[in-house]
Amino acid sequence: MIRSLISFAMVIVLLAATFISPVETHARRCGEKEPETLLSLYKRSSFIFVATFDRTEDGGLVEQGDDYSVRRELSYFTVSRALKGETRKSFVLEEKEYRYSGEETSDGDGENEVSEDTPVAGPSDHEEDGELYGRPKLKQDDTVILFLRKASEGEQLELVDYRDAIRKAKDEDLATYEKRINELNVIFNAAGDKDKAVVEWLISLIDDPLTRWDGAYELLLGFYQLDWIKEEESRQAIEGKNETEGSAEEEYEVDELERAEMEISSDRLRYARLVTENHKQGLLNLLVEELANAERGEDGKHSSLNEGNDALLGLVKRWGDKRLAGHLLDRLAAGVGENYEKYQLMDNIASILKNEELTSLAEQFGNHLYMDDNATVEDDDENAEPEANSGDESEKIEQNRDEPSAKLPTYGEVRAEALAKFIHAANLLLTTEA
Repeated sequence: MIRSLISFAMVIVLLAATFISPVETHARRCGEKEPETLLSLYKRSSFIFVATFDRTEDGGLVEQGDDYSVRRELSYFTVSRALKGETRKSFVLEEKEYRYSGEETSDGDGENEVSEDTPVAGPSDHEEDGELYGRPKLKQDDTVILFLRKASEGEQLELVDYRDAIRKAKDEDLATYEKRINELNVIFNAAGDKDKAVVEWLISLIDDPLTRWDGAYELLLGFYQLDWIKEEESRQAIEGKNETEGSAEEEYEVDELERAEMEISSDRLRYARLVTENHKQGLLNLLVEELANAERGEDGKHSSLNEGNDALLGLVKRWGDKRLAGHLLDRLAAGVGENYEKYQLMDNIASILKNEELTSLAEQFGNHLYMDDNATVEDDDENAEPEANSGDESEKIEQNRDEPSAKLPTYGEVRAEALAKFIHAANLLLTTEA
C-alpha cells in the first residue's frame, strides 16, 4: 500500500509545487515539472564539469516542413575541471531549434548565447540576467557548472535536465558550489546508510544564503509527499478502506530515467521523515532571525522574500510558532507586494495560528484576488452566485443590492475590509494569548 501511495504522491508533488510560493506560482505554467536542486542534479549526473562558455554556432538544417524548420544548434564549452566523472578538455552541447513560419528568430550567427527554454523557478543567480525562471543566457567567458550524463545512444554527453543543468556561477560563489558537490562525492562514495548524512548536508545548505533555496526546496518536496501520504492514510482509515485489498498492484515497465525519478522521489520522502525536532527548531529560528533583520524600503514597506527564504517559509510554516506568525503579520501590516503575496501571508499566518476566523478572512480576500480594485461586485458579474466561504461579505452584498440608494462595494474595498479585519483579529489573538 505504501509503495502505491508513494508512486501517486509523485504526481501530487508536481501539482502541489505550483502553490509553494508567490515567486514560483507566478513563474510556473500548468503541467511543468519542479525545478532541479543541487542534490537532484547531482544524482542525475554521471559527469559534472566546471566550464567556460565559448560560443554558439548554427549546425545546419535538420528538417524542413511546410510551416516549420528544425536546425541544429551547437554550444561550445571549455572544461577546466571535473567535479564528478572523468574530465575532458571541451564539451559541445548539441540541441535542436524549432522555428515556425512567421516566427522571429535570431540571425543564426550565435551571438554567444544559449537559446531559452520554457520559464520555471530556479536558482536566484538567473535573476540578474532577467531570466529568473529559465535557462540562463550565457555570454562569452561566463563560468558555468554543467550537469551531464551519457546519451541513451552512443558516447555523446547530454544535459541531465533541459532547463536547469547549466548553472551559472559567479567567481565568488564557485568555491562554495565546488565544496558542496565534493561533500556529496564523499557521502555517496562512503559505505553504509547515506540518508542521515544527506539530511545534515541539506540543513547545512539552508544555513548558507547562496544555497538556501537548494536545501529548503529539496526538503519541501519531501514534506509535500509526507503531507499527502498522511492525509490519504487518514482518509482511508476514516472511510474504512484499503485500496490495495482485493486487487494486485499494477505492474508496468519503466525506463531508466523514470526509475531514477521514482528513486529520487522515494529518497525525498525518507529525508523528510529524518528531519528531527532539533532540525525544525533550528530552521524556524533561522527564518525568524531573517525576518527580524529584514530592512524596509524608503516607503516603509518590506520587499518580497527572496527565493531561499520563501522556500524556507514554505517548509517551516508546518511547525511555525507565534514568533513567526508575528513577523509575518508585521510584514502584512506594513504592506508588501501584490495582492497574491498578501494573500499568501494571510494564509500562512492563519495556518500557523490554526484559527478558523483568520482562515475565513484569508479566503474572503483570496476569493477576489485578481478582480480590478475599482470594479463593483455587481458590475463585474451581475449573474454570479455569491462566492463560497464568503460569509458576512456575501450577506452585505445582497443587502446592498436590495437597497438601490446604497453604494455597491468595489473589489478593492472588499479586499481592504477583509485585510483590515484579518490584521485586527490576528493582532488580538497574538496579544491576548501571549
